[in-house]
Amino acid sequence: MGNKPIVFSEIKKLQPKQLEAYAYVGKKSKIFYGGARGGGKTAFAVYAAVSSSLQFPGLRTGIVRKLKKELMGQIIQGELLKYYPKELYKYNKEDQIAYFYNGSIIYFISLQHPDDVEKEQGIERGLYVLDEGNKLEWKTIKLLEASNRTPEGLVNVRGEPWKDTMIITGNPGGVCDNEIKYRWIEPDYSRWSKEELVQKNEYAFIKAGVEDNKYLGQQYYDVLNALSDHKRRQWLLGDWDTNSGQFFEEWDESVHVVDTLPNGQLEPPADWAKWRGIDMGGGTHPSVSLFITQDPDSGCLYVYNELGSLDVT
Repeated sequence: MGNKPIVFSEIKKLQPKQLEAYAYVGKKSKIFYGGARGGGKTAFAVYAAVSSSLQFPGLRTGIVRKLKKELMGQIIQGELLKYYPKELYKYNKEDQIAYFYNGSIIYFISLQHPDDVEKEQGIERGLYVLDEGNKLEWKTIKLLEASNRTPEGLVNVRGEPWKDTMIITGNPGGVCDNEIKYRWIEPDYSRWSKEELVQKNEYAFIKAGVEDNKYLGQQYYDVLNALSDHKRRQWLLGDWDTNSGQFFEEWDESVHVVDTLPNGQLEPPADWAKWRGIDMGGGTHPSVSLFITQDPDSGCLYVYNELGSLDVT
């Protein structure tokens, strides 16, 4: 590129949904972007990291992908080295680190095994980007949050302060879909911890799918639309009720959840058969007790009450 000035806005142009999400970076601390396939999640993830590194000298960023081969192929080779000129940074292939000339650093991290997260403990990252983050265990994400911090006083050239940020991208089909759904997609504050409730205004969800990506045409849409019903609902429609690994793939909350029993009440009549099922759980797996009844006329079974507890001692 010689001595020609680098105009960053011309390197990678964000699309409307990506721009909407980027407006929260450094301003809200918990951002989820995506929800379906084709929304440009990885492109946004790397752009957010590079742009923030350039704007805030000294920023430490960790870009995380579960599999090392995906980290190398889709993040490093597919985005960073392909689109962002080397005049902006120096990439160390052996350590998988990008050093920016203003003192910012991006670390590329794979967390394939549960114990891998330990190497992040005690390290300060002002920005975490968890691409396809719902493929990570929720406890891994919570442990990374403990390292999502940076020294006070980090500002951009306009003197605007940086707010520590975690960006998660993904679509249904991960191991922590429920945790993602009830915090970003359909917030259910009854499931949040007290610490999370204090920060509820820091959560931002930007939904994006194939229809929001002008670089993907009808052909890609047709590919997603031709998948099995389960995968189509996950990847095209962004249906978070089709949790990966759930026992019934046919589960649809709009069909299988009702406000009342057929008699219009919350409790079953005295003459309906009733059962109670218990899973004792243990450790990080909650104990659950379900109260079930059966409509003698239709034969339908209803779960009309549930008790649960979690023992993590």
